[in-house]
Amino acid sequence: MAGTFAFYFRTQNEPDTFLVRIADASVHLCALAIEREEGRQQIDRLVRFDALTGLPNRQYLYHHLDKLLSGNEPELAVFFLDINRFRKVNESLGYSAGDQVIITLANRLQERFGPHHFISRVGGAQFVVVASACRVDEASHLAELMQHIVGAEMSAAGQTFELKACIGISHSIGGDRETLLAHAESAMERVRESGGSYQFFNPELNQAVMQRLKLGMALRNAITEGHLRLEYQPQIRAADGQVYGFEALTRWHDPHAGDISPGTFIPLAEETGEIEHIGLWALREVCRQLFEWREKGTNVSAVSVNLSAHNFRKPDLPRYIADLLNEYQLPGNILTIEITESAMMELTDEMLARVREIRAMGAGVSMDDFGTGFSSLASLAYLPVTEVKIDKSFIDRFARDRRVNALVEAVVSIGHNLDLTVVAEGVENTHQHQQLRKMGCSVLQGFLFSRPLSANTLPVWLEAYRSPLQDAQS
Repeated sequence: MAGTFAFYFRTQNEPDTFLVRIADASVHLCALAIEREEGRQQIDRLVRFDALTGLPNRQYLYHHLDKLLSGNEPELAVFFLDINRFRKVNESLGYSAGDQVIITLANRLQERFGPHHFISRVGGAQFVVVASACRVDEASHLAELMQHIVGAEMSAAGQTFELKACIGISHSIGGDRETLLAHAESAMERVRESGGSYQFFNPELNQAVMQRLKLGMALRNAITEGHLRLEYQPQIRAADGQVYGFEALTRWHDPHAGDISPGTFIPLAEETGEIEHIGLWALREVCRQLFEWREKGTNVSAVSVNLSAHNFRKPDLPRYIADLLNEYQLPGNILTIEITESAMMELTDEMLARVREIRAMGAGVSMDDFGTGFSSLASLAYLPVTEVKIDKSFIDRFARDRRVNALVEAVVSIGHNLDLTVVAEGVENTHQHQQLRKMGCSVLQGFLFSRPLSANTLPVWLEAYRSPLQDAQS
């Protein structure tokens, strides 16, 4: 640290001996003040931070939890990590090596979780991680990440080895810090006794997590074992009531658990990464089914397939689609690729380039669930989409909510001005049908026209279909 000490004179003058003595004394006093402040900061660090790792210590952890709980944090997860058999590291490699292992673990945890979560060292080989606004399923995912980080290869004193942690989780809405920490530590002790990986303090949450893990394993096998199928929901042109196309919807029937709701398995697939494989399977199954229908004389003009942002991260996605179209002798415009609004906004320039490659084949690209994410109407002007789907939540409310009605009308108007097809999802009654038709909405989809159809019943439905407009005119 450096500084300057200066005198200002109204007239040009050389400092006398008295002023020099004042300056010397003042500099000495300033140095003492700086040393005092540095000492105060050092004491503060010792009080609040762990001397070995630099992480917050138990006292700082208490302060942080009190602050979160006083602010009515909606959901809080506290993870108590204890490194298994760490005493053997100290005994076999020495305490210096043990300290280095603790520092390495602290750095790894801080690097991975530090920007978003609070990490503290509370004892020898024990750490506590606090995650605010954390749901139960997110807590499970974080615990698995922690095990992965702790279990990564470690080197110390010329030896290479792997560690494992016992992790106890206390998940709560409200409560106090003592209870949260005690519950997390109690759950950790149960993990140590049972030899597992992690547990929640609440037995009901443990059961839910185990069920979710079991379901995730079943989902991995669902594609290869033929437990997934597609159903097809008709899409109807609003102007004349004729069939515009179909949306392919993935369904899962597990031989043990029965029918699993898409609201359950789609988020699970996104969490586990299986959503990418489901998307590729759906593309192939749609192309195969279209070929089969065409062979039997059933004319299906177009089918929409849902893909995730995970699919667009793969450079070979356009080639995969091109190969399928070639294998099943299909024109590109028979496919429309749907991607949700939120996922669309996550696409990088490279991923958007893949979307444009798919467009170049003649396939359509639809922004699904429009209005539920954070994009603006202006984004439609530069995104490579041919279609916008208004989410069902807006269609449910637009007839009775003036502001929602205005939003739907704006989407329809801007969509047409940009030469986009505008699809309304969740149309369930004739009033919605009539209002959307008056607005000029291009295509309607919902239970008013049909529930999703199996591949076998679709040709029968298509042959028997009579549009609501024909019924109204007869």
